[in-house]
Amino acid sequence: MGLSAPQKVAASKVLGGVAYSCILGYFLALVYAFSGMNEDWKFFFVSNVLWFLYIPFTLGLVYFFVRVQLGRWLLEQGAVDEAVGWVEPLQHYNFWLRGKREILIHRLVYAQAWLRRRDYAKAQEVLWQDEPLAERAPEMLELYVWRGVWALRVENLKVLKEEIAKGKELKKPVLWRSALLAVEAESALRAGEVEQAKRLLEEASWKDSHWVVDWIKILAASSGEYAILSLDKALLKCSEIKEIIAMCLPGALPEFLCAYARLLRDAGEVERADEQFKEACELVHQGLGDARSEWVVRQYESKK
Repeated sequence: MGLSAPQKVAASKVLGGVAYSCILGYFLALVYAFSGMNEDWKFFFVSNVLWFLYIPFTLGLVYFFVRVQLGRWLLEQGAVDEAVGWVEPLQHYNFWLRGKREILIHRLVYAQAWLRRRDYAKAQEVLWQDEPLAERAPEMLELYVWRGVWALRVENLKVLKEEIAKGKELKKPVLWRSALLAVEAESALRAGEVEQAKRLLEEASWKDSHWVVDWIKILAASSGEYAILSLDKALLKCSEIKEIIAMCLPGALPEFLCAYARLLRDAGEVERADEQFKEACELVHQGLGDARSEWVVRQYESKK
């Protein structure tokens, strides 16, 4: 059985304490060995110096890896509060303590946490916070994707185009490249550029594509403008990614449910379609949908 989110945080803090203590102990032992105060200790230290090095610095490397990745692991577990608690103090660059790439990773986790909390103002603040960027880090493409997703949800097309233009210069990682192409495809669909959207979605459709690609494909399939998926495949994708959207981008869930409802209606499953639309309406009425979702639900309602 895996550790719970609080247990992971506690274990990471203990690991950090042990690692720093061992590293400090190594330097104290080094100074004492060459101080001339104890020749026996000097002989013992020099004879076993590899062990004195190996243990503390191995612990240090393990802790550094855990410190960088723990926020992502907590988000994957759905532990948003714990993820925020871990990465919030690690948002600022420090030459001695935290590198630019590390704070970029923490920033991405922090921004996703606010998107999951449907706080788009705070997500915007984090995504564009005034901190040095690790321009060559592979996470830069991920940053542009989440900025693009944010812009889609608040319908800021100017920012959307700017972030897509920046991200298109980057080709890897392929997972985030596919997501960026899908975001661009949704932008094209909203602008009525159907052929452009078709080309982008086809380009994004490789084996290791991101869940964002499936999400945009479903929106495209339900719009009637362009369907890259057959109806059966689109419905299957809906059932596969509904929970992912509910967890990763809950503000977009009502819009997704409307798309799901349209596809079910096309398949003749009117009762199930009504269930999905009812759920979308309830989420919006409870204030759990973002601005884009609210608009889509109103449009669906007026055409029903």
